[in-house]
Amino acid sequence: MKRSAILCLTIVFVLFITTIAFASIDDDLAKIKSAYESGNIDEFKKAVFTLYDNYIGKGQTKLIETAVKSGKYWSGSGTKNTEPFAISSTPWKIKWNSESDFLMISLSNAEDGEIIDILATITEKGTGETYVYEKGKFFLTITGGGSWEVEIEE
Repeated sequence: MKRSAILCLTIVFVLFITTIAFASIDDDLAKIKSAYESGNIDEFKKAVFTLYDNYIGKGQTKLIETAVKSGKYWSGSGTKNTEPFAISSTPWKIKWNSESDFLMISLSNAEDGEIIDILATITEKGTGETYVYEKGKFFLTITGGGSWEVEIEE
C-alpha cells in the first residue's frame, strides 16, 4: 500500500511539472505568434531565441543572429539594368523601397541574360524584402513607375 501511494504521488508530481512546462511553452509560442502577426520583427526574433534557448537548445549552443554584410545598392526611377554581381552563399536578401505604385525586380543570369526569377512585383508604395536561394553571377532589371531604391545583403 505504501508503495502504491509513493508511486501515485510520483506520477502526480511528474504530471504537475509537465503541465507547468507545457504551459510555459504555450506562452512562448503565443508570444511568437503575436509578434509575427503584428509584424514586429524584433519581438518575433526575441521570442524565437527565447524559446530555443529555454527548451530546444537548453544547455547547448546558443542561438544568435549573425550579422549580414551589405552588398550592392541602387536607386533611380524608370527601368534600369544593374551591373553584374556575384553571389557566393545563400540565402541572400534583397530589400526595396518604392515611392510609386509599381515596382518590379527580376533576377537574370549574367552569362546568358536569361531571367531566372521575378523577385518582386509591387503595386503600392512602400518597402519590402525577400530571400533568394541562388548562387552565381547575376544582374537585376528594376522597373518602377517612380523613384525606387534596391539593396542586396549577403
